[in-house]
Amino acid sequence: MVIKINYKDKNNIEKFLIYRDKQISKLEMLIKEWTELENKYKQSVLLSYWLDDYESFLRNEDKFKKKKKYFTYKRGQVLFINFGYRIGHELSGNHYAVVITSTDSPFNGNITVVPLISKKNSTIRYNQVDLGNCIVESLSNKANTEKNSIAHKIENLTIFIDNTKPLFDKIDEILHSNQDDKIEYFNIILNEISPQIETYKEFFPSLKKIDFNTVSPISSLGLILKDELKYLILLIL
Repeated sequence: MVIKINYKDKNNIEKFLIYRDKQISKLEMLIKEWTELENKYKQSVLLSYWLDDYESFLRNEDKFKKKKKYFTYKRGQVLFINFGYRIGHELSGNHYAVVITSTDSPFNGNITVVPLISKKNSTIRYNQVDLGNCIVESLSNKANTEKNSIAHKIENLTIFIDNTKPLFDKIDEILHSNQDDKIEYFNIILNEISPQIETYKEFFPSLKKIDFNTVSPISSLGLILKDELKYLILLIL
């Protein structure tokens, strides 16, 4: 009979360090082996993604626990979610998902979602629901709206800079002008644009990868921690 060592006992720290390094080495070796195999390469990437995100979650776990309130979501909103690394036929990696929680609360750290995946073939499995192209069309419309909004704000900012530049060339005039209001306006517009640009950089390139037809694997329906959300796409289906 093999007696397992209680590594949680601080008296066994020396043995734990050996055990820890061995597990890290095994994991590193596994990822390297998978990277060299054509049929395992994608899994090595997904596992690496998951380790990166999981490390971040662990480092910020105390912040999650101290969080008093969470963002609330509405049924029908489309989110981009990290489903982690799962075994077998379970859904893994980053995927879009639809919120199906009927009533959310700022004090609730979880939401119920059903994921969205691209339709690979004409056959719909028993555990899938064919959603057609309505999801992609809605997301494309949202993408165009965001792009036009950013362009409009950048245009306004450019006009503001062009109109204000002469004032900065004349110190005396600036000292007697309402430059503080102009700077405040500049900062407001800049603060509005920055998050939109970040969303554009993350979301829009991934949108191009979605096939035109979408299915929902309802067997993967489940609770998701709000802290695992990548970002919210403000879309109500």
